[in-house]
Amino acid sequence: MTRLMYWIKQACFSLQKKPGFVSMVVSTMSITIGALLCALTLAYVLIVSPLPYPEQDRLYQLEHLYIDGDGELLGSHFTYPSVMELYKDKSIFSDVALSFYSEQKLNQHPLQPIIRTTHVNPEWFQLLGATMALGRTFEQTEELGSNNPVAVLSYQAWVELFSSDPDILEKTVRFWDTNYRVIGVLSPSFIEPQIDAIGQKTHIFMPWDFNPVAQDRRNTYLGAHPGLFFFGKLASDKTISQIEQALTQNIDETFQREVVGAGFLEGFHIVMKLNTLKSAILKDVEQTVWLLLASVTGLLVIAIANIANQFISRTAEKLRHLAIHAVLGAKKRHIYKLLFAEAGLLMAASVMIALVIADNGFYVMQEFLAKKLPRVDELSINLFTMTSAILIALSTALLFAWFSANMINYRKLNASLQTSGKGTSAQVSRNIRQILIVSQVTVVTVLIFVSFSIFNQASRVINQSIGFDTERMTTVYLNGWADSAQALVPTIDEVKHRLAELPQIEGVSNAYSPMDMFDTPSQTIVDTNETLLVESLPVDENYFDLVGQTLMDGYIFSAANVRDGDNVIIINHVYASKLAPYTSALGMRIRVNNDEPKRVIGIVKGIKIPGEEDVPMRSYYPWPQDKYRLKLLVKHAEGQEFPAEEVIRIINEVGSGNQMNYNAMSSWEEKRDSLLFTQYTTAVTSAALVVLSFFLAAIGLYGILSYSTQLRQFELGTRMAIGAKRKDLVKLIVKDNFAAFIYGAVLSVIALLGLYIGFASELSEIDISETQTSIIFLITLTLVAGIMLLACYWPLRRYINQPAIYALRGNN
Repeated sequence: MTRLMYWIKQACFSLQKKPGFVSMVVSTMSITIGALLCALTLAYVLIVSPLPYPEQDRLYQLEHLYIDGDGELLGSHFTYPSVMELYKDKSIFSDVALSFYSEQKLNQHPLQPIIRTTHVNPEWFQLLGATMALGRTFEQTEELGSNNPVAVLSYQAWVELFSSDPDILEKTVRFWDTNYRVIGVLSPSFIEPQIDAIGQKTHIFMPWDFNPVAQDRRNTYLGAHPGLFFFGKLASDKTISQIEQALTQNIDETFQREVVGAGFLEGFHIVMKLNTLKSAILKDVEQTVWLLLASVTGLLVIAIANIANQFISRTAEKLRHLAIHAVLGAKKRHIYKLLFAEAGLLMAASVMIALVIADNGFYVMQEFLAKKLPRVDELSINLFTMTSAILIALSTALLFAWFSANMINYRKLNASLQTSGKGTSAQVSRNIRQILIVSQVTVVTVLIFVSFSIFNQASRVINQSIGFDTERMTTVYLNGWADSAQALVPTIDEVKHRLAELPQIEGVSNAYSPMDMFDTPSQTIVDTNETLLVESLPVDENYFDLVGQTLMDGYIFSAANVRDGDNVIIINHVYASKLAPYTSALGMRIRVNNDEPKRVIGIVKGIKIPGEEDVPMRSYYPWPQDKYRLKLLVKHAEGQEFPAEEVIRIINEVGSGNQMNYNAMSSWEEKRDSLLFTQYTTAVTSAALVVLSFFLAAIGLYGILSYSTQLRQFELGTRMAIGAKRKDLVKLIVKDNFAAFIYGAVLSVIALLGLYIGFASELSEIDISETQTSIIFLITLTLVAGIMLLACYWPLRRYINQPAIYALRGNN
């Protein structure tokens, strides 16, 4: 222990004299190690760590897949009777969890927020091992068929919506016409499985009996619900394949029997698929995590190369000091321990700061990536993070000490005491320096190329034309509780008229936003009897002009078409090309579900939903008279602010006594930014990676080449003395390092090919042509070559800009 403290004291004393060296090493390594710890912990939590639920390896989610006659997957949602049939069958699952996700307005809250609600059965809580902060979860008295109106709050809802009310168990929450007695508050440590959508968190849980599925949909196999989910604990000892086959046979037989006569479902069949609950939660993020880990590891490689070069320079400066140790009896292992002590102290300081950076990184991910990455709520400084930090600190300290020790010719250390130090640097291997240059060029070329490609893809998606306006557009949501939808039509028409009269309003439409939702009914082409699933949207006569969707042929709906509910339809150009590739689709008839055929009267240019790549087939039809139309699209005038207070006042004033009032509103620009969040995040991250890679490479290559140039100081002075020009010396240095650049470029191509092969499925999503790939690679090589040239020239300036005598004497 005494000897250890001696080495540590010696290292501290030595490092105190080099604050610049210490700050550079610690700052570079702490940032890169912090980023690596974030990526490692994320990978561990997502891929390695088990779910925080009892017997999680036996929990499986069941998918209900619709397959058409051509074998194509058309959807994966359950029908209500299918779920209930599976629930009653106890031969496969010993326990079953049902859930129906929806959003509802919390009426008794002053702000009347739209909150996320989930209807579940008691087993849902039991299978997930839910613990409580207050009260209890559902029990047998809330089992299916009990119709007991109770509610369980999430901890977040209790704190944010009810101000941590200690008497909450004595109160009720109301949705529609039902009061639900609060019986419990979940523990803050409970983590809800995100099987519906990443980042979605339930505020209030209610019993399954009160789920909002309409009565006429509870006994039909003709319509699926996207909010229905089913998972359970496997009880069968059969293989997964055998279970899937048995479930598929049972459910498909029932489905075929129940849809006889429904022509648009002819040829369809059902396939049941089992997924582990973990894979259902992770979805397709594993490849993304591996790419992130590879990118951060690449940055660490650059940082290590840079710091290794600094340690080489540091060792060269200390040769006389180390020689004194050798003369006084220090063996080679003693020299190594002294070098390791310095590296160990620096890496220990770097890792401590890195842990703080990683902890803040977890907070940033939880704040901004909660809806993009699953399980981010589980990120924290855990045993894995600490173990990784210790191993990284130890391995990097050993590596830097090894680099430094291998720069020393122990037998020649004594000779350095008889010199001025000019010759000692020759003990540093040229091969090592060339390897460092090659590795720097290889890694930075790969990182910049990949980052540029990802940035290019994200920017293209962000800036692409989507085919409709989002500026100055707001969706206003209404509440209505009339006995029939048709009874609300006059009220909504009056609201539209009153709003359109406001000077700040340019136009109003009664329709859904294209970014909100499209229904997907089956549509049968009357002339060919072909059945398709086509995204559809009910609209009014103002919709297309208001959102700026271009009419390509025919005409749009008239007010009479909407008022009378005429059987007319408008389709986009993608759908029109499918129906009539060589002629016009105008006049063709389409049967939506089993309704009367609708005649195509117009063709509009297709639109893209922000963040999506393709334009699917879509159709638009007048609002059915028997369907609630509780949405208004409002466009405010250019140069004007949206008059939110006035809009709310008019809606509530007109709706008062007419069973309608204001619910909420959302800006289309905010919705667009939300849908493009992944692209914005990707663009910023990849751009930052390019800049950081460029910066680290510049520092590293400058350090290596500056050191190499310093070793050739006397040679450069001699060449200048016998008549060499400045440009000749620049060419000499560039030529000597050109081979290393070429080797690095070739290795980067090999590495990129390896990445392409290893991550083919993930990289296939990057829509980039061969020409663009070539251009990006040339730009990348140009940038790296620019760094290389600058690193060659800059350290040379202090010699070639002065008389040769200064280089020969060593006066800088």
